[in-house]
Amino acid sequence: MEKQQVVSYRELAQSVGHFIRYWGFRQIHGEIWTLVYLARSPLSGAELVELLGVSKALISPAITQLESEGLIRQIESENAKTKRYVAVDNVDEVIRQVLKRRELPMLSNVAGALESISDEFAVSQSFARGDRLKELKKMVETAQSALAFLIASEDFWK
Repeated sequence: MEKQQVVSYRELAQSVGHFIRYWGFRQIHGEIWTLVYLARSPLSGAELVELLGVSKALISPAITQLESEGLIRQIESENAKTKRYVAVDNVDEVIRQVLKRRELPMLSNVAGALESISDEFAVSQSFARGDRLKELKKMVETAQSALAFLIASEDFWK
């Protein structure tokens, strides 16, 4: 691959890496996933090191985590020493699983914390505005409904 192409793909991978950080992953996870997903053929850790210009020490644990998240998988390679990776085809299902495992419980925790504060207590303590507490509860309920829709709706992902 030409040097300019490597730089362009590296820049794309870095952009995806920046985005994926907002999902609670590290930037390197997004960078690796992008290159593995786009590659015409399975990539090895050594190839990822070269393409991204980072150390093997950074790549190896990130590959392990991406495998455990179900975003990439190891396939048979030309020899036992070289591990090669491909991206899973159904990324939509992986995203739904991440939403179920991480975002849904976070929202449930917020809803539980809100339920533990009665409207009367909040108002009687003169700390919180009752109208704002009700609005916050509505926001969380709306977010829970939207998230449940995203998780359940396969049509949304197509």
